[in-house]
Amino acid sequence: FGLEAGDAGHVADVLAESSARTNASVSSMGEAFKYVAPVANAMNISLEETAAAIGILSDAGISGSQAGTVLRGVLSRLAKPSEQAIELMEGIGFSAYDSQGNMKSFSEIIDSVRVSTENLSEEQKNNALVTIFGQEALSGVLALMEAGPDEINKLTESYLNCDGAAEGMASTIQNNLKGSWDEFTSALEGAAIAIGDVLLPHITKAVDWVTKIVSAFADLSPELQENIVKWGL
Repeated sequence: FGLEAGDAGHVADVLAESSARTNASVSSMGEAFKYVAPVANAMNISLEETAAAIGILSDAGISGSQAGTVLRGVLSRLAKPSEQAIELMEGIGFSAYDSQGNMKSFSEIIDSVRVSTENLSEEQKNNALVTIFGQEALSGVLALMEAGPDEINKLTESYLNCDGAAEGMASTIQNNLKGSWDEFTSALEGAAIAIGDVLLPHITKAVDWVTKIVSAFADLSPELQENIVKWGL
């Protein structure tokens, strides 16, 4: 998305908020971004709106790399439509660009598609969508149309104003038995490292001393070794 390192906190908040509001996990959201983010950024579609579209697709069972591929396909087909698609879009009055020639937002695109195809039969609508967006993207486009532009805008707005979401989620996770146990085991690990640092030199000396004794014992005659064992017992 061309973001700076200083935006990492907000990105974490968007990922956390998305995992709380939709079926998209943080890892699946990251996987989807790998495929669609560069294309979305090139077309001036924001991180937040892209995350909203991914979340809606995830709720429809289209997640991870599949969601990213679907959205990348949608944007790519709109950026360079086929001659057949151009003719069809002109026929139904659909355009993915505004009057200044800028790509519309996801919500505007979906709303425009919905309006342009509302008077078509189910068969005609599906044929039109396949012609414009491609067969692979059909299920994703239908899921976005089912959710509608209002839902896309609602999620987008929540991601624009979600600063602190990741910290709040982390606090919630830590405020339970598992969080307490994690802190306890972490403290034990820290203590073990500290104790090891202190004892290691002494343990090393002790091991060296025992090694010398064992070596010396091994050099004795069998009779003397046996006598020493008997004396020890």
